[in-house]
Amino acid sequence: MDAMVTARVPVEVRNQGNAILKRIGSSPTKLVNAAYDYVLRHESLPDQEPSAPAAGGEPQKTVRIITPEIRAQIEAAFAAVALPTPVGGWDPHDYKEIIAEGKRADYEAFG
Repeated sequence: MDAMVTARVPVEVRNQGNAILKRIGSSPTKLVNAAYDYVLRHESLPDQEPSAPAAGGEPQKTVRIITPEIRAQIEAAFAAVALPTPVGGWDPHDYKEIIAEGKRADYEAFG
């Protein structure tokens, strides 16, 4: 058995939304069902992080999918700020010298 859902939305939002739904071969009913499915899976709205623990008391876990494009951006960002590990291993006392050497190499690349 299905239930009827009533909601208030601005007329222009409804009109524009319905036009897009029609263009993509969907309907307001499919939109509402998809929204309820999302809330059931995530216990939050699509534009919000979960704010309260799920019914069992455990926090809701969010799975983020990293696309190959995002992964490449992350790797490029790390590569831009990473310094190579010294040949003999890492000595915390050499930290400032390692940073200084990395900066010298970067500055020399500009000249």
